[in-house]
Amino acid sequence: MRKPVVFASDGGFEELPSDEALDASTSGKDVAILANANASAITICQVVYKTATSNQVDLARANASGTKGAIGLVAVASIAPGSTGAVQMDGIMAAATEDWDAVTGQSGGLTPGAVYFESTGTAGGMQATVPGAGFYLMRLGTALSATEFDIDIDYVGKKA
Repeated sequence: MRKPVVFASDGGFEELPSDEALDASTSGKDVAILANANASAITICQVVYKTATSNQVDLARANASGTKGAIGLVAVASIAPGSTGAVQMDGIMAAATEDWDAVTGQSGGLTPGAVYFESTGTAGGMQATVPGAGFYLMRLGTALSATEFDIDIDYVGKKA
């Protein structure tokens, strides 16, 4: 059995002593606590982008350069205007089918295996179709099931 290698107090490396344990997150997801800059509440699963103001987010949409930069999905029931809440930026996010329906416009939750993109028509929404010409391609991730989504955000570019 191999032991993890850690930084030693002298700046070098050493094997982790057998009577110690690593203290690190194993959730596989990054979550940030950010403020809602929107005039309305932002709800679970909605797609948000970072505004120009420090630590604030608003609803993302693939129709304009200023709102295209999705950073994550709201991971709490709701974030009131001016209040803070959790935004999940990667990893697997689980929510009820009705929560996913609210952001996708679908019925019955996510489509397993489908890749979702930032919505071209609804601020904070997601769509399983590739945006058409003139819209920004912001891939959000892949549905693992009707209720679980693997967040893997990637800006692909603007479609000519």
